[in-house]
Amino acid sequence: MTSGAILGSGMIIFSFILYIAGLNEGTSLNMLSYVILIGGIMYGIKQVRDKIQNGFISYGRAVGSGTLVALFASIILAFYMFILMKYVDNSMIAKSIELTQQKWSEGGMTDDQVESMTKMVEPFITPGFMAFGTVFSITFVGVIISLIVAAFMKKEPNIFANNTSSLDSTI
Repeated sequence: MTSGAILGSGMIIFSFILYIAGLNEGTSLNMLSYVILIGGIMYGIKQVRDKIQNGFISYGRAVGSGTLVALFASIILAFYMFILMKYVDNSMIAKSIELTQQKWSEGGMTDDQVESMTKMVEPFITPGFMAFGTVFSITFVGVIISLIVAAFMKKEPNIFANNTSSLDSTI
């Protein structure tokens, strides 16, 4: 949980910096949040392996630990995003809809199609739904990252290490 709180706080700080700089929508800097997520998951798995599991961790336990780190971080980030969109900057949702409409137009949709699609998605673009989407998407991406990272961070104990000393004493 501590690693998830640290990761969530780091993601909030990064998101806040982008928001203050006006770079939070439609920039490639948002991809850096995935680097932060990967680093946070790696840190969380390492903490479980080294502090709780005495230097060893199975693949499954590593995947589970990484997923929990991502889940806790996503809940913290979603809470921040909800507060930001609901109380601090209500225009974020309108800007998001406008950016989406622009991308649809650039993708070849007619104005009628863009208007029709906007009417379909507008009920789902609320601070609560966006917060829920954040929890779902960050956790989902966290599972995928954990599946990959766990393969490199797992460390199984050597089951033969202790048995050789007992064999030597019986011979």
